[in-house]
Amino acid sequence: VARLPPHLRPLGLLVEEPTGGYLPCELGPWVAALRAAMDQHGWHDARLLIHMHHNFGLAEAAVLECLACGCDGVWAAACNDGAAMGHAGYLTTLVNLARLGNRHVAAMYDLPALLDAARRITRIATGAEPAAQEEVYGPRMPQGELGEIMTHARSLAMEHQQCSAGLAS
Repeated sequence: VARLPPHLRPLGLLVEEPTGGYLPCELGPWVAALRAAMDQHGWHDARLLIHMHHNFGLAEAAVLECLACGCDGVWAAACNDGAAMGHAGYLTTLVNLARLGNRHVAAMYDLPALLDAARRITRIATGAEPAAQEEVYGPRMPQGELGEIMTHARSLAMEHQQCSAGLAS
């Protein structure tokens, strides 16, 4: 596909791991090799997305590994509910990226609104409230913790803007 003339290439590729059985350390090198092949053939503008199903408890870690190894984003719903065991929802990914200090998450996404969306989508999809064990958008998420994550991410974003402004002058 990467060898196709640019006007015939798709916008990118979607990698789906439907079993939830692969380890992050297995998926990372696959994604890195795929991204390297895309770049080697001049397909630098292509998007590479990951869709990770739950099973065995490593879906969110696998998504973060794939992002670190060359994926541009995720294809998922806000919540984790979905076919079979569900999938790694994008809200959990964004919250984890913010927790890890990604400056762009706070600037680009309204996490409180996405938190509300994840709860609403869960109610629509399942007919029930999010499970008590749901870490990011369930009822046991400590009040204020998302706000603390956002404050931290925003302060990092402001530091980045100040640094960028200094470089521009």
